[in-house]
Amino acid sequence: MKKEIKVAFGGAIVAALVGVGLLGLHLAPKRDPLPSEKRAAINQLMALEQKARQGVAEAAKPAKPTPPDPNPEPEKSWGVMSVDIGPLPSVARGYTLENKWLGEVDGVFTVIYAGRESDNPEQGVLIIWQPDGDKPPEVCRTDKPVGALRIEGVSGGKVKLQSGIGALTFDMTTDLYQ
Repeated sequence: MKKEIKVAFGGAIVAALVGVGLLGLHLAPKRDPLPSEKRAAINQLMALEQKARQGVAEAAKPAKPTPPDPNPEPEKSWGVMSVDIGPLPSVARGYTLENKWLGEVDGVFTVIYAGRESDNPEQGVLIIWQPDGDKPPEVCRTDKPVGALRIEGVSGGKVKLQSGIGALTFDMTTDLYQ
């Protein structure tokens, strides 16, 4: 009978030691084996995946067309400046440039150069370049002889210009001079 008591008593001691973690067995919550940076990245990916799933559900719903804003916010702009500042796109060769405008158009950093063709002084041109974009620079020639163009400002997707014959506007959404 003494042996049975010793075994039962010994078993109780082992159970108590396991419970308090003295034998290296932990009853505490599991520790995350990943470093905190990796765990944060995984959590961020999981959140993005959840948003994407919600977005798919939202995309299945018919979208309500939004009317154009009658007072669009002006583009973020660094303003009109000399063409001597900063790099020129390779397409600018063959043109005599007067000035340029730097700013954001539809959230994309954009440089707009104004001037004329070097071999045809009456042909005004704009060169629209988005250095960080995937489109090549776009050369926009005036539809009539106006001489060299100079940029006065940009607002609401429209470039306000001065030319040899007076004021012009170039609409960047339609690619037309007005």
